[in-house]
Amino acid sequence: MTFRKKSGSLDFSEAMVLQVDELIRQSVVGSFDSLMGQLISTAKASDSTRTGSPVWEISDTIGFKKAGEAFWGACLHLLPGKFGKVYENTKPFAIRDLTVTEG
Repeated sequence: MTFRKKSGSLDFSEAMVLQVDELIRQSVVGSFDSLMGQLISTAKASDSTRTGSPVWEISDTIGFKKAGEAFWGACLHLLPGKFGKVYENTKPFAIRDLTVTEG
């Protein structure tokens, strides 16, 4: 019996780092289950024919949705201070490069 050496790698160049406990504490998401549901439903609804990154599409979709909700909430209450929450609500869904370089 001969075994071939196989190698592989994981690509962490496009990742969303979600600190779930912080997202729940800040009421950005209601629970871990709701966060997973949101990520999965967004991924299922994504356009698989696009040539771009599906991770970026998920991040953009959630970011635009959160920003839109925050914008309309601020408009309805006419509280300019609410705009700062837009950044805080969308920041966790930003793409980050988690690639570890040796050297």
